[in-house]
Amino acid sequence: MILRTLLFSLTLLFSASPVQAASALVDQQWLAKNQTQVTVLDVRPKPIFEKAHLPGAIWSDYHGDGWMVTRWGRPHMLAVRSDLVVLVGQLGLAADQHIVVVGQGGSAEKMKQAVRIYWTLKWLGHKELSLLDGGMANWSYPDKLVEGSPTPHQPVQYLQQSAPPILAMEEDTQDVLDNNAPPIDARPYERHMGSENAGFLQQAGSIWDAHNLPVERLLDKAGRFLSAKQMITIFNRHRVFHFMQRTVAFSDTGQLSSVLWFALYEVLGNKRAMNYDGGMVEWEDYRHDIWDQTDDMGGPLG
Repeated sequence: MILRTLLFSLTLLFSASPVQAASALVDQQWLAKNQTQVTVLDVRPKPIFEKAHLPGAIWSDYHGDGWMVTRWGRPHMLAVRSDLVVLVGQLGLAADQHIVVVGQGGSAEKMKQAVRIYWTLKWLGHKELSLLDGGMANWSYPDKLVEGSPTPHQPVQYLQQSAPPILAMEEDTQDVLDNNAPPIDARPYERHMGSENAGFLQQAGSIWDAHNLPVERLLDKAGRFLSAKQMITIFNRHRVFHFMQRTVAFSDTGQLSSVLWFALYEVLGNKRAMNYDGGMVEWEDYRHDIWDQTDDMGGPLG
């Protein structure tokens, strides 16, 4: 009888192992197999979600639900922790659920919403958390999808947990500059050099002495993250040799840079990597000098 009970317990343990063994990055095959054992948080635009989504997926409006706020005139800032805890609970997400965040995919620009929310949930201390690599672009299992409007979910009380230090403030960004681990600009080269402006900044350019690694270079043509080995080659090619030190990823705001943070923190395993939520918008607002390609000395590298 004891042996039978032990064998039954081991059967339960190993039958649950696929979800337990899930990494921060999961592929379509894994999600198609395990979709009934996880909670899918889908943050694609609503019309796209309604055309095809995984059964039982929770939909959230990335722009309208309150994940981001405008604070002191700065757009796309992280909402305060207490408001985010309420939002997550209203969506029906519990602290003990394994959440898989799903976005559009196909490019860093189309992945940044999902990665930003992944980063936000990580900042709230959520433990069981994964991101669908490459998003729903070119989904290979159409028989697993359904049509229709988002299904209402019962609100719960979300119990936040201790959070890792992954949110960089202005003083953290200044500190890594002072300690020879310059912040890394995730934006395209033209915006880093100041020849283009996304419209958020009064002056185009970048943080003095920052390095630039356009985050698209860390993804393949399908918008999936490259392997750690491939990433290391790219970081070295761009002379970003400090990628395993305490450093900061940044962009105009904390959206695109969250993709670079994910590569550093989750793929390469640098648990000292941070995402500068305020980005260039806040840096400029603090009246720091902005570098662009017209400056004669110093300035960004890479």
